[in-house]
This record gives sequence, C-alpha cells and structure tokens, in this order.
Amino acid sequence: MTSVQPARRRPGTDWKSERGFSLLELLIAAGIGLVVISGAVVGGIFMQQQALDQQQRMFAQQSVRAAQDLISDEIRRAGGGFGNSRVVTGSTRQTAITVVTDDTFASDSTFTPPTGQYASMVSDSLITLTGMADGTMGTRCCAAGGSGCSGCYIRSGSNACVEGAEADLPGNPVIYANPNTNVYCLHRVSSISGTTSMATTVGFGLSSVPGADPCADLAASFWCNSNTTVQRAGGASFRINWRDGRPRLQMDPDGNNPAQAYQDILWDVEQMSFRFGLENLAVPGTIVWFPEPSTTRLPLDQCPTNPANCPVPGGTNSNDSGLTLLEQLQRRVRLVEVRLVVRSPQVDRKLVARSGSLFQLDTDGNPRDGYQRRNYTFQVAPRNLRLVGTF
Repeated sequence: MTSVQPARRRPGTDWKSERGFSLLELLIAAGIGLVVISGAVVGGIFMQQQALDQQQRMFAQQSVRAAQDLISDEIRRAGGGFGNSRVVTGSTRQTAITVVTDDTFASDSTFTPPTGQYASMVSDSLITLTGMADGTMGTRCCAAGGSGCSGCYIRSGSNACVEGAEADLPGNPVIYANPNTNVYCLHRVSSISGTTSMATTVGFGLSSVPGADPCADLAASFWCNSNTTVQRAGGASFRINWRDGRPRLQMDPDGNNPAQAYQDILWDVEQMSFRFGLENLAVPGTIVWFPEPSTTRLPLDQCPTNPANCPVPGGTNSNDSGLTLLEQLQRRVRLVEVRLVVRSPQVDRKLVARSGSLFQLDTDGNPRDGYQRRNYTFQVAPRNLRLVGTF
C-alpha cells in the first residue's frame, strides 16, 4: 500500500515567502488599473471628438472653397462683350453683375427665406450676365429702312441680318452690341432662316420693354450699324434657399433666363452678401465701397430711392450724361466683395446654449445652436469691367 507523504519545504525556504497577494494589494492594483483604463477611455473619447470637430471644420471649409470657386468664376467672366454698360433685358435694365439685397423671392413658390431666430440671415441674390465669345456673329446691311437710319439697316422687320447663325439658336438669348452706343439689347431668338437671317424678340420674355427704348424700337438708330455684333448670352444666378429648414446654395445656370430652374449645389451655406467696390474716377485707383456700415452709403440696388445716401465717387463727368444714378454708379464697379456663412453638417450638442426658448448668440451674432460656423470673405475683380463701357 502506497502512503501519501506530506509536502516538504525546500531547504532554505519560508512559508511566508510563498503566500499570494493580499486583498489590499489586489484593491490597489485594481484601482490603478481603473485609473489607467479610464484615462485611456477619456483620451479616446477626446481624440474622437477632436477628429469629429476637425471633420466638421473640413466639411465647412470644403463648402466655402467650392462656393468661392463657383461664384468667383461667374463674377470674373461677367460682362464679356459689353463690360459694365447697361443691358436692356425687359422693362428694367441690368449690368453685368446685379445684386438684389435681402432677396426673398416673394413670387417664387419654390423659395423659402429663413424664419424664426434665423430670419436675420436672409441673403442677397446675384445675377451675372455675359456675352459668349465663342458664339459671336457679325451683322450685315440688308435693307434701307428705319426712321433713324440714313443708309444701312441690319434688320428686315423682326429678322436680323446676320452671318453665321447656328441651328441651335432658337429659344436662346443673344446680346446685340452696337459699338457706337452704351446700350446693349438682350433678345431671344425665335427662329432662324439658314445662316443669314434670325428672328428675335426683345427681352427675356419676363416683362415688356417700353416702346421708346432703342431695343424695342426696331426703326431706331441702334440698328443702323453693320459693325453691330450678336453674341450668345450666358450667365448664372445664385441664392440661398431655406426650403425644409435646411439652407442650401442654389444656382440657376442660365441666370434670369427662365429656360432653366434653380438647382441645389451646396448644402449648409447659410448666408451670402455682397458689396461693390467703385472707383473714384477723379482719383484713379481709389476704391469706395457700397454699402459701407461706417458711413451712410447703401447697397447699389437701394440707391435709386435713396440718392442722398449714394454719392457718385469723385462726382459725375460728361460720360454720365443721360444715365440714371444707378447706371452712373454701376459703370464704376471694379471689385465685388462676397461674404459667406457656412455651417457644419451636424449638430454638436455640447455647443448648444439656450436662453429660454431661444438660442444664445455668439460673438458674431450667430445662434449657439450646436452648429460650427465659418465666416469667409473674399474679393473678386471682374476682368471685363475695365474693358468696355468704363470711362
């Protein structure tokens, strides 16, 4: 029978040296472990939040850059073929760059302005117009008519006598440019006959043109110069639409030509505003801004009804004769300043701050609603406004 022998200690060892951890030691170790793990978790959450914040700022920055590129390109090429001279588009006249301050598009059911605490963020709208150099046609004398013509007449009734009319012109707008005048006529092509005759009607079709206007009076002297050119008209319109409560930058790729509609191009662009830099022709190179908060100068589109707040920089000269105040100011435009407010796509709850039912305001006057915002201002020099119609 085999007997079980008790365990023996190794020579030179002590029972006390072979014991495990005490409860106190285990608690201390667990506490240290919890501190380390908690620190790692907090650090991980902080880094995740930092990454999210960086992502939100990146989205806002990308939106700003995309909006800047689109708007800047349209402003730079505005006025091709006619500079900042007046263009008759209907019962109103516009120039290469037209801004409507705080535009609410009251007659447009597809547009919603900001409401509630965001009502102050209503934006300006921008319309650009340009002549397309790659669609330029010459004109020719085809009749001896028109009470204002002594010889050459480039129209035959409603038809213009042109050279090189293209088959896809019907339905598209064109600009007639007579180099002897500072008026440019915007017509819409209704039909063509071969490549030498083109029937057009005045304006965009949005409103009628007064009969005394040279663009409507087909017997006027405007139509007596065979050096008149015809260009396809291009341009674009921009606005901020708060439809469904979420702001977006919209673009109409053919300006105020009603053939196409506004399209969403960038989300979360909250506000857009413009200023015009006008040259003081008495001191060339000196720029005066409209509007200017530090003075009484108003936005240009408000000048016709508030002439006292819109002095012509440097005073008028002989080339301003016959022009309205708005036209005198617009022919001096050299710079356009654009201000955009872009917000992050997502709300950061820790940034929300309320005062009762309303959001508190930050130092820029924006509601502290959890969105991160970027205010961005840039200036654009329209490259065509010094070339034609600026004296």
